Amino acid sequence: LVTALLCVHVLWMALELQFVGSLTGKRLGIYADSMVSEESWPAIEQIFWIGDMGFTAFFTFDVTFRILVLQRKFWRVCMNYVDVLVTLASLVEVAFVALVLPMEPTLFRLLRIGKLARALRMVTMT
Repeated sequence: LVTALLCVHVLWMALELQFVGSLTGKRLGIYADSMVSEESWPAIEQIFWIGDMGFTAFFTFDVTFRILVLQRKFWRVCMNYVDVLVTLASLVEVAFVALVLPMEPTLFRLLRIGKLARALRMVTMT
């Protein structure tokens, strides 16, 4: 279940980046058209936000549950540290966006690439 959800999350992030890149390309004059219009972008951005919140909640639950069940054994596996760091970065990003703090979310989006390491870990484990 977790592996399948990780794959869906990677696809979700790729779709979001495609939409953002398309709109940015149009704004910069690189593309004549974008995948979405400027008027519909706030609604689509809201959909991506809800999806990100769902994935963040699930992966926060996953890491917390594994810490509670495995206790000290959890900290003996190096990739679990990646899980914790990526989950914390996601929670910080959610907090910054929820509080509408004036910070560019690009850094946090780059940290999401760490979630790919989580996906690779799941693929190697199965």
